[in-house]
Amino acid sequence: MANYNEKRIYLCVYNKNNNLIDKDTFWYFSDVKQTLYRKMKFLALIKAWPRKINKKIYYKYYDIKFYKIKDFEIFLKLINTGYIRLDIQLGVFKSGPKLGQEHDHGMNFGIKECNLLKLYDKYDIK
Repeated sequence: MANYNEKRIYLCVYNKNNNLIDKDTFWYFSDVKQTLYRKMKFLALIKAWPRKINKKIYYKYYDIKFYKIKDFEIFLKLINTGYIRLDIQLGVFKSGPKLGQEHDHGMNFGIKECNLLKLYDKYDIK
């Protein structure tokens, strides 16, 4: 949830009855905006068909589209409306000395491909 007065994005945790149980984790708008513009100001969406040859996977690329982010305010609105979600990526070691132990791959904001044009403009390269 984006809080405009505090200029923070909160991670709100709800129980199965949809009651808020935690809202202690947050990110400052300025930090998220800086990272968003540094890492995702431009986006290339590349589509490919995978093909396995001799136990190796190869890809045949068949489409590429370029996008440029519209505005940080739109990003915030899309968080509040649920179009952008927070993905928490956790894993478990499947082999080696840490077998069975959890490891944290971090968090990221995600958006479905069908909603990309809500956040990005198509960008033509000439």
